Amino acid sequence: MISIDIPNFAQRFPDLAAQLSGEELNAMFHAFDVLEVGAEEALIAEGTITDVLYLVWDGKLAVSMNTPYGEQNIAQVGPGAFLGEVSLMDPGPATASVTTQEGCTVLALNHQQLEILWQGHPRLATIFLRRLAQVIADRIRASNSYLDEIISEQSPVLPPDVVVEAHTLLYQSGKASS
Repeated sequence: MISIDIPNFAQRFPDLAAQLSGEELNAMFHAFDVLEVGAEEALIAEGTITDVLYLVWDGKLAVSMNTPYGEQNIAQVGPGAFLGEVSLMDPGPATASVTTQEGCTVLALNHQQLEILWQGHPRLATIFLRRLAQVIADRIRASNSYLDEIISEQSPVLPPDVVVEAHTLLYQSGKASS
């Protein structure tokens, strides 16, 4: 495993770190908590109230959602992925469950930590929130593009696997380097 330090943070999340000064990068890095999560543990449970953003440092995690057709796996994410960006900005119920497939390390930032970061480093917080907005926008665009493609090829009634695939795109396009 790559050691968790500021230079490696900048390498793991280059789109986030590129615009930051050395002081800002240091503040960003130290705002996160490092969590070690064992194999097959739930990091996020769908429907639970959360306000945490996770940056995946290492390991593999499965993202799933409950649907009228049962629980559906919608994505597998690994190093460099962002999870929980909407909950960080707008605390509320998680829209999916995230479970480790193997032991993993994640960096966690909650809404209160974001507020403290914003107060102490407004430029840093602006850059950070802009990056999170880009992750969300990329996910929405990928999902909308996929749905448009399916609708143009088939009837307007979408089978559940199409909806699951659309949600899968939301998670796959959210890596920090996208």
